[in-house]
Amino acid sequence: MNEENILRTRISEAIKAYCEVEHSNEFQPETPHIRLHEPTFSTEEIDAALECLLTTQVTMGTKVKNFEKAFAEPYQHTNAMMVNSGSSANLLALAALANSSAKEPFKSGDEIIVPALAWSTTIWPIIQMGLIPVIVDIDPETLNIDPNEIEAAIGPKTRGLMIVHVYGNPCNMEAIQSIVERHSLILVEDCCEALGAKYDGKPVGSFGRCGTFSFY
Repeated sequence: MNEENILRTRISEAIKAYCEVEHSNEFQPETPHIRLHEPTFSTEEIDAALECLLTTQVTMGTKVKNFEKAFAEPYQHTNAMMVNSGSSANLLALAALANSSAKEPFKSGDEIIVPALAWSTTIWPIIQMGLIPVIVDIDPETLNIDPNEIEAAIGPKTRGLMIVHVYGNPCNMEAIQSIVERHSLILVEDCCEALGAKYDGKPVGSFGRCGTFSFY
């Protein structure tokens, strides 16, 4: 083992020892505590991030390319692009759909229907692209966008629908797809809270033109 590998092994061992003392992220079924606003990085994740810094391969390296491929296949996506956050993913999705080279692109002044329960980073990309968010109410039972409210909000300027699968609970995709098809709308799925969720056996994010995800 050369000196570089020896040093790398020592660093990994030190990270493991530190995490064993300072971090306790194991899920306890008896006393479940799910952290929503606190990072829960494992020893392996911290070590992998440090490896990227040590090798200086911090953007668009082999790990990113392998991740994009591994992520796309099980979720039935044609393509996957990794960015720094779900917020950036939403912005990139709207920017792509508003690009003049896109199929039937969004144009300035087009209306996009969104649920009242959403992150600011769901709404602001719409505004940044010169589009108009039309906020509709949610179903109090599911906290997801109410399909009846979607129907009521559709007007002559409505071009798209951006839904949010709240806290891992998929929206009523049967009703939503019917609306999208009948009114020729472009569907964008904000799945940043619903990684791995499925509706009728189909992964969320694979129903619309594009879907966005987050690991945070």
